[in-house]
Amino acid sequence: MPWTGFFFALFSKKSVVRTPADGKAKDANIFLLAWFAVILIFFSFSNSKLIPYIVPCMPPLAILIGADMDRMIREGKWHGGAIVLSAGIGILFSAAFMAYAFLGDKIPRAETLPIAVKLSVGLLAGPFGAIWLSGVKRKYFNYAAVILSMSAFIFVFGLSDIYGIMDKTRSSRSLSDVIIKEKRPDDTIAVYGEVLHGIPFYTKQRVMLIDYKGEMEFGADQPGEKDWFPDAGKFKKQWYEGQRHFALVVEKDRLNRLFPDGDTGKAKKIETDKYVILFNRKVTVNEKRFSSVFKTVDKRGCHCRRS
Repeated sequence: MPWTGFFFALFSKKSVVRTPADGKAKDANIFLLAWFAVILIFFSFSNSKLIPYIVPCMPPLAILIGADMDRMIREGKWHGGAIVLSAGIGILFSAAFMAYAFLGDKIPRAETLPIAVKLSVGLLAGPFGAIWLSGVKRKYFNYAAVILSMSAFIFVFGLSDIYGIMDKTRSSRSLSDVIIKEKRPDDTIAVYGEVLHGIPFYTKQRVMLIDYKGEMEFGADQPGEKDWFPDAGKFKKQWYEGQRHFALVVEKDRLNRLFPDGDTGKAKKIETDKYVILFNRKVTVNEKRFSSVFKTVDKRGCHCRRS
């Protein structure tokens, strides 16, 4: 995005891929297509898939699309429905962005609407501006390509604003801040049922995974690693015995799956938006004194909630 329409144009008869200018261009096409296909196919067969794995596919596509656009500019004519497809895809995605801004309930509209507007401008200004300019006079065709590129920059800058939202909704930074503040040196950080990649990054500490291996299954089965990937039963045995202290991170919706009877022991509990952090460590002298104060107050008839 926003060059998807031009990608599909590469399959047309007039494209640089299907009708190369000469033998040298044909050799270049073979190299670029092999570059793209080998990476895509190899990682498609892989059991572990992450988006960054296929990022190296993008440079050869960019070169091919750029070469094809160069041919369009020189000939003064769009081929393969590139500009129409770009406009159609832009309309669909812009409608989706605006719909999410008005109908989505997870993020305030004040944050999503400005981003949706920028993305929509970036997707629509280029194709429709290019259609208008290329339709006026052939000599303006070069400017059509320029406005497409400027529109793409607007789209990219609009995407960069999403990182602010991702920081609040997908990042483990705030969760890690709580752990760093509360954990003690002998606490082992553990996460139940998923991988939160940000926690090891922010805490600079290895994390135990409970009832989950995911793409780390191969490493988890190596000698000496099984203690870092226990099942729920093995973990709870360590948890209740108290010989090993944990800072346990559990999504609120999964808490009852790990502790069906609701018994988390005498654990300190801290809640965030989506997660619960539990500490099964021993109570310090100060915490015991703090608790005794509550007991004294309770005996006097006050209704206080113990922490």
